[in-house]
Amino acid sequence: MKRDRGVDDRWNLDRPVNASDFNKTNSVAIFAGPLLDMYPGVTTEELGSILRKEDKAVMIDVRTRKEYEEAHICGALSIPLASIEEKADRLLKKDDLIVVCGQGPDSLESAVGVDKLVTMMFENVTRYPGGLEEWTKAGLCTEGGIGKKAA
Repeated sequence: MKRDRGVDDRWNLDRPVNASDFNKTNSVAIFAGPLLDMYPGVTTEELGSILRKEDKAVMIDVRTRKEYEEAHICGALSIPLASIEEKADRLLKKDDLIVVCGQGPDSLESAVGVDKLVTMMFENVTRYPGGLEEWTKAGLCTEGGIGKKAA
């Protein structure tokens, strides 16, 4: 493609975005404030209901693998934020209800995870902004290196 004085042609393609478009050669800034409000979130109570009732619900934990192994919400799938682009298409179905979870209310990782999945054309994605911290505080089921605690 012909480059014209600083224009980034990579985003002018008539195709869905895929893993090769992310974080390799482009420098895309993520603005935390707007990103936190861009995507819907669910409460702890709503998440519990979704995980009990929805057949196609998938909970993904986007923290690092080490953090996940230390403790995570029971049944959550580990897809670290840094590898969503490579793993999402392989591990998730486009019609799944996907709930993205991070560490806690002060973390941005669940919003970034949702943003990446929506950009990759996953349509039914939400986030659990409370993260592992609120889930644990509510006394709900966690598992990992610290042992398993059933709700």
